[in-house]
Amino acid sequence: MKQLTSDDIYVLRKLQSVGYQSAIIGGGAVRDVYLDRWPNDIDIFIWNAYESTEPVDPEYRTINEKTLAKLFDLTITEKQEPDISDDPFNINFDAFFFDTDADSVTRLSDAAYTGRANHVVSVWDVWMNLFETRYQIIVLNKDPVEYVTKYFDIGLCMCYCDGVRMRYTDAFLTDAGNKTLTVCGELTQAEYQYTMDHHILKLKQYFPNYTVIDQLKDKFPKT
Repeated sequence: MKQLTSDDIYVLRKLQSVGYQSAIIGGGAVRDVYLDRWPNDIDIFIWNAYESTEPVDPEYRTINEKTLAKLFDLTITEKQEPDISDDPFNINFDAFFFDTDADSVTRLSDAAYTGRANHVVSVWDVWMNLFETRYQIIVLNKDPVEYVTKYFDIGLCMCYCDGVRMRYTDAFLTDAGNKTLTVCGELTQAEYQYTMDHHILKLKQYFPNYTVIDQLKDKFPKT
């Protein structure tokens, strides 16, 4: 079984060190190393400091391009911020210009998470050239462990690393052992629809020999 790199754990612990104590690496990256694959990127989940009781350093309570760049000591070339006066939801906001070989921090479009963002406050794409790795910092409105183990859509994704150990749920181990992709999370109609229309198709391409098991089909029957 492959392992997450020390660089990945470093990034996680930097967030934990400023008070995001419940931060975890979750989902695909942990799944892939368990299955002896190299993860494409690393998703790190944190609890929104304005909704949790975690002792987050006031300097880092607001997650944005500048605070993330400072936390990870990234060198970024700043450009004039775009006019977002007509965009109250900050869609497609990108405050920094970066070359291929430069570090970057970008807020991902809210539109990209339509149908699967019931618990997601914001998502930040962080490219760290030193580590040659892309991280997504995903800010949640709830405890990250609760989110990964309860509201993730596929059993094969319900796993995480807290910086000390890899943690695997029964749903994950069942899917990994049986080569199944079980739709089993506590989803809304929109989240379920997104899962069936997009996420499950993507995972089927990644795991072509795995069988889909839909435990929610009676909860959300097709109309």
